[in-house]
Amino acid sequence: MIIAGYSKDGCDSIEKWVKKGETGDYAKVWTSDIKAPSYIDYDDDCLLAITASKQEGVLHYFEAEGEGYKKVDELVFDTMGLCHIAYLRKSGLVLASSYHQGVLVVARIASGKFDRSPAFIHQQPGQDGLSRIHCAVPNCDESLVYVANIATDQIYVYKVKEEGLEQFKVIDVKEGCGPRHIVVDDARNRLYVVTEYSCDVIVIDINGDDYQVNSYHPMLPEGFEGVNDGGAIDVSGDNRFLYVTNRGHDSVACFNIENEVKRFDIYTHTGHWPRHMSMVTDTLVGVANRRENMVELIERDPLTGKLLGRVATFDYIEPSFVH
Repeated sequence: MIIAGYSKDGCDSIEKWVKKGETGDYAKVWTSDIKAPSYIDYDDDCLLAITASKQEGVLHYFEAEGEGYKKVDELVFDTMGLCHIAYLRKSGLVLASSYHQGVLVVARIASGKFDRSPAFIHQQPGQDGLSRIHCAVPNCDESLVYVANIATDQIYVYKVKEEGLEQFKVIDVKEGCGPRHIVVDDARNRLYVVTEYSCDVIVIDINGDDYQVNSYHPMLPEGFEGVNDGGAIDVSGDNRFLYVTNRGHDSVACFNIENEVKRFDIYTHTGHWPRHMSMVTDTLVGVANRRENMVELIERDPLTGKLLGRVATFDYIEPSFVH
């Protein structure tokens, strides 16, 4: 399990934890101290991270070494306010999203290093003059990339080409909803989008080259009037259940997606401000509670999809990633 976030100078900013021994206790086996790695993409071979900064953009590339990773390269550029990173392993493309400037940075890994000439895709601002890209995620075969612009209420669709990305479609969603993160369901030809402002899950149907907004599903209980922002989204390994976090209500909304999308539970026992969440295993969900400086593991019933309760916690200053 990898934990990362905003942290602070002089503290570990990326931590790798594994279960050790007969007791199954977690042990920290590797750390890094790069500045503010608020989002990460990693596998057994490599790890890529951003630095969240209002001064510049920084991408970091690590390769596996022992139980952890060794940093081998970084790429620095003027585009600031990075908030998300995705690595397309087939093409070597690295996609970094700029929240502050509405720019998608398209870099490339070649021969274990960053190409020194990234591309910068600017998405047009809305009527209020703002453009804020919050994530870019590929489909399963990495032929398409979906990009959420939280300020313009649009999902951009790009084709992956040898030379980079080519804009293909723009999907308009409800004005003011604020699309934040996306999950691609290739098996059902759907996109699931969590919105920050309206606190919905949007279902978008894919039919060949056509995209149709199907439905909006509330993440909050009826009658809730407090402050809340939609947060993270993930699906179970068997692709039967979908989970989204509520920041403010401090909960995880649980949906069955086997046929029609339907909310069946709201788990109300997370820490404060669950910024990120992911399936750590089939039976454990990790939640990064930014304003409580704590990451937790929640037990999950894989048959019913219900979240059962907290089983472990990890102290971390302003966490924003767990996987």
